[in-house]
Amino acid sequence: MTAPRIFVSHSHQNNDFGLRLVGDLRQRLGEDGVWYDVSGGLHGGDEWWDMILRELTSRDTFIVILSPDAMASKWVRDEMSIAWRLRHEVGLTIIPVLWQPCERRADFALLQEVSFMAPRAYDAGLAELFGLLGVSTNQQPAPVAPPIDRRTEVLQRLAGEIHTAFGRQDWAVTIRKSDLLLAEAPEAMTPMLWRERAFALLSLGQNIPALDAVETALRLDPFDVPTLRTKVRVLVMANRLAEAQTTIDRAFALAPLDDRATHLDLLIELFDVQHLSGAYEQAVATATEALRLAPKEEAWQQRRAMMEKAIVDVERARQQQAEAERRAREEEARRQEAVRLAELQRQEQARQDKLLPARLHSLGFALLLGKAVIVPPTVAVPAATFAMGGDKDSFYGTSRATVQIAAFRISTYPVTVAEYACAVAEKAVPEPRNWASQQQKPDHPVVNVSWLNVVAYALWLSQQTGQTWRLPTEAEWEYAARGTDGRFYPWGSQWDKNRANTSDGGPKTTTPVGTYADKGDASPFGAHDQSGNVWEWTSSLWREDKPYDASVEKDADTTSPRVLRGGSWNNDSRYARVASRFRNAPASLYDILGARLVLVAGLVQ
Repeated sequence: MTAPRIFVSHSHQNNDFGLRLVGDLRQRLGEDGVWYDVSGGLHGGDEWWDMILRELTSRDTFIVILSPDAMASKWVRDEMSIAWRLRHEVGLTIIPVLWQPCERRADFALLQEVSFMAPRAYDAGLAELFGLLGVSTNQQPAPVAPPIDRRTEVLQRLAGEIHTAFGRQDWAVTIRKSDLLLAEAPEAMTPMLWRERAFALLSLGQNIPALDAVETALRLDPFDVPTLRTKVRVLVMANRLAEAQTTIDRAFALAPLDDRATHLDLLIELFDVQHLSGAYEQAVATATEALRLAPKEEAWQQRRAMMEKAIVDVERARQQQAEAERRAREEEARRQEAVRLAELQRQEQARQDKLLPARLHSLGFALLLGKAVIVPPTVAVPAATFAMGGDKDSFYGTSRATVQIAAFRISTYPVTVAEYACAVAEKAVPEPRNWASQQQKPDHPVVNVSWLNVVAYALWLSQQTGQTWRLPTEAEWEYAARGTDGRFYPWGSQWDKNRANTSDGGPKTTTPVGTYADKGDASPFGAHDQSGNVWEWTSSLWREDKPYDASVEKDADTTSPRVLRGGSWNNDSRYARVASRFRNAPASLYDILGARLVLVAGLVQ
């Protein structure tokens, strides 16, 4: 016959009797065979009540110690109500133990009681209780036990105090007591003590020691489902979601088929892992399975509704086409990313510090999560019709032409050394000339890059991000720099050498991107460094003074000259006019040539 697994309900006022009874039961049934919360509901709280429910629903026998204090306790009454429901739903055995005269509930009064009330001897009541539990009492009179040595007495007390502290959710005491037991007699640490230590460590945020403790518990008893569930929680806190999923699968395989309560507990852990992994459809399926087992459970209804709403929101965002709707999708994506990044914050921060200089991070540059890819900040440029060219003082400027531009986003700054270094490391592009020297200035624009190099870089960035990055056409570049009011420089029509890195007043070399932002170099849309610093490649084929024609954009042409815009640190203010143009062969490499990209599809990181 399988030994019963008992939950003992009581008032803390009856601990003298309760602890004696539980001690005798545990001598026959083992430590894990009897669950008893010494606080009797003193501390309360949602987490404590969740623990009570988990233990009550995972046991097959419910013993309630009846007394006036017990019948006056809200916790005992609630536990009795749940036990009575489980008696009908899953066949829970209920045994009332009468300790002191008291009023009984009408339903419990119908059950067979075991009396421990005077003048009946305690041993007689215990023998009757063992009989109802199916525990043999066929044994000789117990011999007088030899005296327990002082060390054994202390170790036994320590084990009991660990259980008590754990039941009270006193995590610091649980850890301190188990530390002492480990130091004095590590062999005395049972699987249950290791599990309680692991849960206490986890509750105090000590994830790595908690994982060590739960692994030790599983080495001692690899088949214990509650310990496996504790391990899942530790792994989730460490964001080791794949291992958590594997552990849940093992726990499901070990859980008894007819143990509905354990199955529901494991579904909670599975749901959390799926939620954190972004597997919303699977999380809905898990919630549906839980509601099949517990149709009236509001928490599961709320979980499923939350996941269904998330799915609907994502689908609606995908269907939106207008700019405002696209921005809403971006915000939702950022929100979801923020949730996931919160779990990865510590390890992700170390990776970011290595790849992304703090200054670029402050300007809005970000690492793509889980990849060595820097995504630049961008500014929105709305669709418009604008007057291109028409500046007689510009260098190689074109005649005035009206151009229709679709909406897009343009990088706030030129491509930096730090960004380009990620592609170099992946061998997506070759190392530029003077690369070792350039790498000492990661927040400067990358130079000595050809049109072919930059096209390859844009393709690599698109593949890494799932977005569409490319060079701007010269019409897009000029519109992003001057807007629709016909200004000559990004900030207006008056030259100011303090707002641009040119030969008129600059340091005669490149400067960090955004250096002139606080001096007012921004374009109407918020882009910086569009006058001076480095010439920026565009996708446009060079044409002499002719109106702009988008139909001549031919990316497959790798030999004809391409247009550059913006001037450089080596040129004067005339070249820095937003309508000025320059040209070079696609394979040209100079220390004044850089690039800036536009984003035309996908989410902005």
